[in-house]
Amino acid sequence: MVGFRQKTRLLAGLIDGEAARGGPVYVSVDVTRRCNLRCVGCRFHSPHASLPSPGDQSVRDMDLGMFGRLCVELERLGTGSMLLLGEGEPLLHPSILEMIAIARRAGFCVTLFTNGTMLDRDRIAALIGSGLDNLQVSLWASSRDEYAVSYPGTDPAMFDRVVAALQQFAARKAEAGSRTPRVVLHSTMTRFNARSAVTLADLAIRAHCDGLSLWPLRTVKGQVEPMAVAQDAEQDLLGSLTAVRQRLDGLSLEHNVGQLELSYRVGREVWRKYPCYIGWIHSKIRADGTVVPCSDCDLVLGSLGGTGFTEIWNGAPYRQFRRQARSRAGLSALAGSCDCGFCCHLENNTRVHRFARWLPPLARTIR
Repeated sequence: MVGFRQKTRLLAGLIDGEAARGGPVYVSVDVTRRCNLRCVGCRFHSPHASLPSPGDQSVRDMDLGMFGRLCVELERLGTGSMLLLGEGEPLLHPSILEMIAIARRAGFCVTLFTNGTMLDRDRIAALIGSGLDNLQVSLWASSRDEYAVSYPGTDPAMFDRVVAALQQFAARKAEAGSRTPRVVLHSTMTRFNARSAVTLADLAIRAHCDGLSLWPLRTVKGQVEPMAVAQDAEQDLLGSLTAVRQRLDGLSLEHNVGQLELSYRVGREVWRKYPCYIGWIHSKIRADGTVVPCSDCDLVLGSLGGTGFTEIWNGAPYRQFRRQARSRAGLSALAGSCDCGFCCHLENNTRVHRFARWLPPLARTIR
């Protein structure tokens, strides 16, 4: 998804060291703070954690006008992809279909994240007709029993309803002759489902999904540590991934097994091994317009409530963040605001680092 122009602009920014020469390659937009589930590992709604995001908590849904203005700016900046997600369930936003339409008109590749519980017949039809590129359905369970412990307070029968909705989605796409949106089943690996990676792959196949995504549980600065995969169980999980890869590759279904293996190999203290380049390639906008570097960093870099994104993107706070994130000492200083364990941007960071690590000597030569 990254074109030549984006790459050259990224390179120029990295040589500069703090100013971005183009917009973010992709952005994540929290469209709502409302949710209908209480996932055990969620930093916002888990019964075991409390780590609210920065900004005005009274704003529950992103304003449609603000969203439209953001899309106009991002289009001018050359951003290519937009992820519509939330501190809650995006399908609860009353204007989510209009948001998808606005983002598509701006030329973005649009991915919508959902927990799947609201995928009824009408919404499925609307999403297929919306032009949405990708739909990622989060399901932290491969059975009713796993669902019961992963989503406390929710009827375990919801597991079967979500699976049925995925199957219906595939059937409706076939009826419409549409290949989009591509549907990927996502599961966060916890101590409850760590032995079910192969079963999750089989579930993705049975539900006629286009792929499977697996990722380690983020421990919310240790608050949900008891829910994480125990270190002695990580090796068993990794050992099962060969079978997962073989099943999915055999059907030409996409997966991120390599990313999952990389994440466990690098471990939780990512900041000790790699700089963070997210300040050049990504931005996160909360429902009230608060701008932060990524989902697990609460360092406020600006607010769309009174400032345009373009100004924020190259404002003093963003420039300082980029400088800090390039060094281990700088990342250590950010530890109070950023939770980098099992970073979800790790693969992008490692890709950038392959060439960015050679840039400081070049930058000194140019200067």
